[in-house]
Formats: sequence, C-alpha cells, structure tokens
Amino acid sequence: MADVKISQLTAKAAKVESTDRIPIADYNGSTYDTKYVTGSEINELSLDISPQLGGNLDVNGYTITSASNANVIIRPNGTGTVVTEVKFNTQTTNYVLDPTDASRLVEMNLAGANTLTIPTNLVVSFPIGTQILIAQYGAGQTTVTAAGGVTLRSSGGKTKIAAQYGVATLIKRGTNEWYLAGDITT
Repeated sequence: MADVKISQLTAKAAKVESTDRIPIADYNGSTYDTKYVTGSEINELSLDISPQLGGNLDVNGYTITSASNANVIIRPNGTGTVVTEVKFNTQTTNYVLDPTDASRLVEMNLAGANTLTIPTNLVVSFPIGTQILIAQYGAGQTTVTAAGGVTLRSSGGKTKIAAQYGVATLIKRGTNEWYLAGDITT
C-alpha cells in the first residue's frame, strides 16, 4: 500500500484483520518516517479494560453514554477531584431561556424587578433532566415565570429569588414541567 494521507483513506468494510498492515507516519518538517503496525498489534477499545487518554477528550458533539443502561461514574484516583466548570450567561434585561442555557448559570443583573421566563418545549426543547442555575446578581428581585402551557413546581408556590446573590435551580422533569428549588420566596 502506498503512503496516503488520513483524509484519503476509505472506511474498511470489516474489522481490522490480524494480517492487515497499517502505515503510521511521523513528519519531521521535511520528510516522513513511516512505520507499520499489524492488525494483531491493535487492540479494540472495547477489549481494553483500562483505556487511558494522552490528552483532552473531544466528544465532537456526541455524548458519553452507557450502552447498558448502567450508571456512568467518573471517579478520580487518589486525591484528585471531579471538576465541573459552569459557564455564565449574564443578562441585563428580562430574559427567556434559550438552548445554550442548559447546564449554565443565568445571572440576572438588574437594578429593578425582573423576570426570567421558561419557554414551552415547542419553543426550546431542553432534554428532560436539564438543569439550569439562576442567580440574582443585581439588586432587582428576579421572578421565574412559566410561559403558557408550562407548569412550574416549587415548594409553597415560590417563584422569586429570595435576595441579591441568591441562587436557585430549574430542573426539567417533563415535556412542559419544571421544578424550581433553592433560595426562593413568594
């Protein structure tokens, strides 16, 4: 097989056979140093019981999913911790949630009373289980409202963030049904 670029490769119709030779080239700036591995030297990821990444994992728009309906556990070794970064979306006017707000913190930074609205599933189809944090960053009290056809459930019917710097969480539990919990009041 002549050396080819990865972009020139075509998909193999079957699994890599143990006798297949796969070229791997290292480009040093002026020449290629090509080495070959055989199919028998390549393990399928599904056979590797402890795969390790040598860099960042780019899921390329896909999700990490358990194919067996089992839990997905992320457990660091030793003294490591699991770090989840929260992206911020700061608003300075009344606001209607949009698709990019899933798993984000929406900060309402207004001096006067303001409203954050949960749209219907027809307008924004957040997946069931979506969580959105809401913070009242400004002095103006934030009221969470549901668009017509959306049910908002909270303890005692509370729909307002209790005070400046208060934080609450929205959790989508059904097609047009959300929980609101946290530092909330009536």
